[in-house]
Amino acid sequence: LHRVTEKLKTFKDVNKKALDQFNQFTEQREKFRERKEELEKGADSIRELIRKLDEKKDGAIQTTFRMVSKNFADVFEQIVPGGSGELIMKTADAPREGGDDDAPNGAGNS
Repeated sequence: LHRVTEKLKTFKDVNKKALDQFNQFTEQREKFRERKEELEKGADSIRELIRKLDEKKDGAIQTTFRMVSKNFADVFEQIVPGGSGELIMKTADAPREGGDDDAPNGAGNS
């Protein structure tokens, strides 16, 4: 017994709580991994929601523009006899249709 006690004294600098700390840190790491996975799923859901909302927004803008454009053309024909007017939506990613002339075609314009 005395010999074993002497051998144990040589290990006095060893951290006796190391195993407990290792287990605690391992547990924490697993909780962090689970939380990270939850956050990544949440981020994916948010990105999908943003994509769907963007699609709805774009559709609403297009529908509204078509209605305004039609009403503009109708009103322009009434205001300028023999003339026609058209609204064209410019977008950053699509070339503009109809050339470079910004003026509506009224009587006397060609």
